[in-house]
Amino acid sequence: MKINIAKIFSWPNFLIITALLLCIGIAAQQGAATAQEIQTGTPTTPTPTNKEGSGQPTAAYEGVQAGTPTRTPTRTVTRTPTRTVTRTPTRTVTRTPTRTPTQTPTPTIPLSNIATLSDLSVSPLELQNFCSTSPCQSYIYELYAAAQVAEVTLSYTPSNQGATVVLTVGQGQEACTNRTCKLVAGQNYIYVTVTSSDTTTTQQYELQIYHNTD
Repeated sequence: MKINIAKIFSWPNFLIITALLLCIGIAAQQGAATAQEIQTGTPTTPTPTNKEGSGQPTAAYEGVQAGTPTRTPTRTVTRTPTRTVTRTPTRTVTRTPTRTPTQTPTPTIPLSNIATLSDLSVSPLELQNFCSTSPCQSYIYELYAAAQVAEVTLSYTPSNQGATVVLTVGQGQEACTNRTCKLVAGQNYIYVTVTSSDTTTTQQYELQIYHNTD
């Protein structure tokens, strides 16, 4: 059988063939879009065509495309800055209570009119027959000091604690210091004067010390 190519590609047939190809293309495009939606989950908006099949969007579609998109207004959130408060740690000071010393009351010594010594010594000399009980026959004591003895130290105790004792020396002698008395050549006089606590009685002890310097 002989095919007539000229009849096949005649003008009416050409239009029919073109329309079929266009329909086939649109169907293929829609099928590809459907496959993309299934694969990605994103719907694809098909490109609308006019009635003439020119591929240009219709007026209604143009209106939709050219419309101003609606934008959701952005919400502005104002954040108040956080205020940081620095706290200085409290310093704890431990104070040790001041200890108040206990004052021992001084015993009160009753006043007395006793003005005697309970003992008396002269170092390095030897004092003999000292009278510690009043009244005594004599309150004068004689002693002898060798050349090598330059001074003497007295030790005594009043019979009454409240009594006072004062040491004095004869003319031309050096005063005693801390109960120590220096000797001069020849005769030396040391006086031990006791005054009672009520100051009504006085008793004097006299030491006569001969200092041999030869």
